[in-house]
Amino acid sequence: MIDRVVLVVRFLIVAGLMLAEAVPGMGAAPVKPDIIIQPIFTENEILVDGRLDEAIWQGPGIRESFKTFNPTFGDDLGEETVVWTAYDEYAVYFAFKCLDSRPDLIKTSMAKRDSIARDDWVGVVLDSLGNLQSTVEFYVNPHGIQDDGITSAVNGWAFDPSPDFVWDSAAVQTGDGYTVEIRIPLKSIRFISGESVSMNVMFLRNISRLGMMACWPEIAAGQNQFQFMVPIAYENLKNRLNLEILPSLAYNRSERKENNESWGDADDETNLGVSVKYGITSSIVVEGTINPDFSQIESDAFQVEVNQRYPVFYNEKRPFFMEAADALDFGIVRSGMMLSTIHTRNIVDPQWAGKVSGTTGRFRFAGLVASDEAPGHAWESGVNPHEGEDAFWGIFRTKYSMGSDDSMGLLLTSHSFNGDKNRVAGLDYQKRFRRNCRFTASFLGSTTRFDGEDTDRNDSGVNMMAEYGSRNLNTWLSFERYGKDFAMDTAFLRQTGVSRTQLYLGPNRYLDSNVIRRVQPYFRYLDQKDLVTDLNDSERAYGVTVYTTRNGFFRYQFRDDREHWAGVKFKEQFSYFLGQIQLTGWMYVGGTYRFGDRIYYHPTAPVLGDGNELDLNLMIQPMDGLSIDFEYIHQKLDKPSDLGGENLFDLKILNFRAAYQFNRFFFIRGALRYNGYSRRLVTDFLASYTLRPGTVLHVGYGSLYDNRVFQDDHWIPGDGSMEEKQRTLFFKVSYLWRSR
Repeated sequence: MIDRVVLVVRFLIVAGLMLAEAVPGMGAAPVKPDIIIQPIFTENEILVDGRLDEAIWQGPGIRESFKTFNPTFGDDLGEETVVWTAYDEYAVYFAFKCLDSRPDLIKTSMAKRDSIARDDWVGVVLDSLGNLQSTVEFYVNPHGIQDDGITSAVNGWAFDPSPDFVWDSAAVQTGDGYTVEIRIPLKSIRFISGESVSMNVMFLRNISRLGMMACWPEIAAGQNQFQFMVPIAYENLKNRLNLEILPSLAYNRSERKENNESWGDADDETNLGVSVKYGITSSIVVEGTINPDFSQIESDAFQVEVNQRYPVFYNEKRPFFMEAADALDFGIVRSGMMLSTIHTRNIVDPQWAGKVSGTTGRFRFAGLVASDEAPGHAWESGVNPHEGEDAFWGIFRTKYSMGSDDSMGLLLTSHSFNGDKNRVAGLDYQKRFRRNCRFTASFLGSTTRFDGEDTDRNDSGVNMMAEYGSRNLNTWLSFERYGKDFAMDTAFLRQTGVSRTQLYLGPNRYLDSNVIRRVQPYFRYLDQKDLVTDLNDSERAYGVTVYTTRNGFFRYQFRDDREHWAGVKFKEQFSYFLGQIQLTGWMYVGGTYRFGDRIYYHPTAPVLGDGNELDLNLMIQPMDGLSIDFEYIHQKLDKPSDLGGENLFDLKILNFRAAYQFNRFFFIRGALRYNGYSRRLVTDFLASYTLRPGTVLHVGYGSLYDNRVFQDDHWIPGDGSMEEKQRTLFFKVSYLWRSR
């Protein structure tokens, strides 16, 4: 208990010093432009074709200068951008005219949705609820390709591209740049209806060749979009009660090799499901799904799972769980032990699920319930004693807005299966001080009981983080602690029984250069204590990051670590390189390289070896619509020479993907994924047509090849030639119906 108090006191003292040492005069409220945007109302629906030839776009528009926010702050973008706004009774509209002195160097591509980050683009960041707690964001490249997502004030303002909204966009390249039109149906966003509706907005533009992102209004260094968005006022904006019905049909046919000569009987599965969404009000939505189809057309690429101390994280890709994810965000230490409090991939095979989310007054809330059939599935070998039984999941989250990006909230989670129960309650608090300083704290308490036990296991988790950012300095301090009996079944938590303190210092240096934009040397320190063994680990990282034109990003880091594993203390030193750049309009390269000491995490005989790790990425677009992605991973670890130099493992992974986008709606894709360690090859072919999110047609075929031979009534891995051992045909069609 004394150790906990000492650590908390240390954290609060240092956090207090960070706040006290903030730049003098930074206590004033954020300065916003003295303007309220008044969109033009039109009785006629605007044709979204990107041409800006309607009379409504012939006015002066917003001609404010866009200022950079990445990688520099406050510089003129150097190319003029004009924005217009309008609305009718069904939708809100935005139009952009992007002038460019080098239109021949505009970077654009005919790509699938959410794949335009390296292109030139413009964006609308819309706080539709007007509470400065989350934004819905809409981006368009010069081909009219869409990218969208959400940003929450709780999760560190990281953009989440997972949700897909229904909206319209078009773009036209001109002799002096390009123009864009955007139509966002009112039924696709949440807002509070009324005679006078106030939202907040910000406009963004990216010029790839300059490696510069800019916005209007300007974002000051160390702050975020929620502090500088400007009001946009609508009159008589009403959203009729909205009903959506999404029926879906999925068919899978799978076959497995029964022995060396023959295939087993085909396993045919047809899944007919339906999801319903109803807008109780313009800001509160209830959703339900029965026999849901959560099939994923984008399979997970191979990640390195060999010699990993902690589990590997895979992102959620299922639409039902991705929508309204911002309402479930909870205040934790970013890049800490808990990567997510609500990791819905833990709900593996839901039979049914329901969700309600929305806003009332200053409160944002979301509730999720689901029945999961996965724990009751039959086992491949042996008998599952709980076959046919379902697990139950329940999640509730509410946040109260205190103005700007400040908030406090409550989180409740529950998971039960066959007598096993896990309950968690959490409180979080986010507060900004002196404009550039932000403090986040949260507490989680868990109660767990396993079937057959007579008593509960109670424990807690604590997160605290203080951040300060300015043009010349970025620094943060964090503390987290999870008791040895703490458990949270809904979360992705790397380890319990641990406490960690981290400190980061990163001064910024800006250069007057045509190539290098910003240089940031940095230092990071981590102290970690195992509450079970009472052993301490530490990390010291010394590095420098360089930001350049063409979206270039380069980093060198030297690490000096002390780490315990299996009761042995290791001193680990290694170097790490990272870099990425858009070399030309059609070629992107990136990669990482690490060399030096590396621990071999053997459960009983660990050793400090000599390691090399290479991860190389290459993307080329030799013609409009065609993209080829290549990733090569090679990791090798040997015992040190004084222990014989024996190879401990040699891992090679190849991920290859080629896709051709015929238009905004239709693409074909082929993928090869090879894992040299497990000697497995996965092939994945897909034809996909998406009229809009929800209205889709997918046809795919996948195969698994590996080195196994059938001998003595079982498969022996690692022997024989690589042959196809499993194949699957996949078909899915769904249609989104929305009331007018």
